[in-house]
Amino acid sequence: MTKRLPLLLLLLAGVSLTHAAYLARLDPAGEVSLRLLPGGGVLVRQTATVFLAPGENEITFVLPAEGMDRQQVRLRPLGEGVTVRATESLSDKPTWVRWLLETARGGPATFLLTYPTPSLNWELSYVLRLAPDRAIWETWLRLTNKGAQDWQEVRVEGLPFAALTVSLTAGADARFPVATIEDLAWTGEYRFDPECYGPSPVALLCLPREPGRQPGNFGETALPPGRLEIVRAGDSVPRTPTRSLALSYTPRYRSLELNAGPVPTLSVQRRLVSSKQVNLRLDVSGRLALYDLDEVYEIVVTNRDAKDAALTVCERLAGPGDVSEASAEVTRYDAQHLIFKVAVPAQAETKVTYRLIRRDLEP
Repeated sequence: MTKRLPLLLLLLAGVSLTHAAYLARLDPAGEVSLRLLPGGGVLVRQTATVFLAPGENEITFVLPAEGMDRQQVRLRPLGEGVTVRATESLSDKPTWVRWLLETARGGPATFLLTYPTPSLNWELSYVLRLAPDRAIWETWLRLTNKGAQDWQEVRVEGLPFAALTVSLTAGADARFPVATIEDLAWTGEYRFDPECYGPSPVALLCLPREPGRQPGNFGETALPPGRLEIVRAGDSVPRTPTRSLALSYTPRYRSLELNAGPVPTLSVQRRLVSSKQVNLRLDVSGRLALYDLDEVYEIVVTNRDAKDAALTVCERLAGPGDVSEASAEVTRYDAQHLIFKVAVPAQAETKVTYRLIRRDLEP
């Protein structure tokens, strides 16, 4: 079959129903495209040319698939001089939609016909192929055709990076390559952040997507949600196994921070070393009213690998306070979190301590 849909537009021309009626089929030159909708739906867009008589006209469209909602079928003139006055559903023909329209002069008129089809579904998937300092990003489209209609050489729109022309036979489920972007810069680190990634250190991969940072306009389009496969090519840092994860919707220019999985050779333990009340203040009756709390915490990072490692530790404070001293490089992320950069030799452990002063506490 060709890419034209097996649709029928019936044209009843004349000022009143007493005039003779005649039929007009869809112009075979009409183009068909598929626009991907959020959530996996597909919108069919087709141009159709019919011959109109001067004055009032009536066009009837036969739904091409079961389960279609007639209220979502739209017909829009692409030229001037044609006005769509009303849309009607025919009670005695549940698979028909009728439009009443008016034109000042007769002749051929081109329309854009759109409707969501329940026969097609889509989903995206991605593959990230890692080399030591560069990466390749692949985008794949999966289309499922549950209907009895073939789609031949139709344009698929609404994809990230590029449009695509596909053919899909009735009942088929096929996967199509959308785009491949090579030579992407990426960075990796090991991070310990129990609030975000659980109780174990994980390998994080970051792909910058700010304007001008990557080739192939990598950051200039939003990424719809889909499954992402991370594949290691050669010895990469951090060293990660192949991993599959769910990629959520990513707006344009937002960098990707991907959890590539736990690092089994690293572990972190945290404990309170000491805690004492200082700077005691009494009220007029001699009772304790306010005090400061001087606390010392210890973080122990163990590396069981044969190679040195560097770990970023995100530490949540026990409460608001000032860090008076620390044994490792530390950055104040916000009022509740510290960021430590910890270097750990192979087959060894590194201990990090810091002192937290919490002020003006009540008993």
